[in-house]
Amino acid sequence: MSDENNNPSPMPSGLNHHQSGTKDLSKSGSDVANIKSVSHMHESDVSNVAVSDEELEQHIRWMKHALALADSAEAIGEVPVGACVVLNGELIGEGYNTPISDHDPSAHAELRAVKQAASKVQNYRLIDATLYVTLEPCSMCAGMLVHARVKRVVFGAKDAKTGAAGSVMNLLQHPALNHQVDIVSGVLASTCANKLSDFFRKRREEIKAAKKAKKRLEGKMPD
Repeated sequence: MSDENNNPSPMPSGLNHHQSGTKDLSKSGSDVANIKSVSHMHESDVSNVAVSDEELEQHIRWMKHALALADSAEAIGEVPVGACVVLNGELIGEGYNTPISDHDPSAHAELRAVKQAASKVQNYRLIDATLYVTLEPCSMCAGMLVHARVKRVVFGAKDAKTGAAGSVMNLLQHPALNHQVDIVSGVLASTCANKLSDFFRKRREEIKAAKKAKKRLEGKMPD
């Protein structure tokens, strides 16, 4: 995921990475209406990971929860990224972006969610758990997810600048590492990407307005 100084660039849905253990659901166009048909429409070119209709429904359910968490981040001025960890259908951890508020560069949504989940199960290994996150994990988060032995990562928007689940690199499935994570991408991709785009657009407008106000106060601009 990204922080405020690293505006993520969501990839167009046509740029897909189809590696073993990876399934991209972003080709469907709209978020919810078409997502159930993706496994049938693009079965041959998405991946070796089969996703049933029931699994898709669960992915949508938990991604919506992650999006709600992203709203909590935006409410305190953080980049709107949310994440949650699910094990056997149960929510065991959640988090959202707080690096600015906490003065902590590691306080990404994924790390906060995994830390809570590990505390919940009293084990730093999250075997069989699935992490849902609205934005493709960065290299820091990807390394942590491998170390935690998370079974699956499901994310919404791709990050063309720092994505470490296939966009820039794929640390989650690096052959030199001792654990590979299954990847499902593109779940509610448009909603996740638009949330980030809207946030940065508003932020740019606020900065522009603040600069104009400052110039007016200094008498450099007419009212």
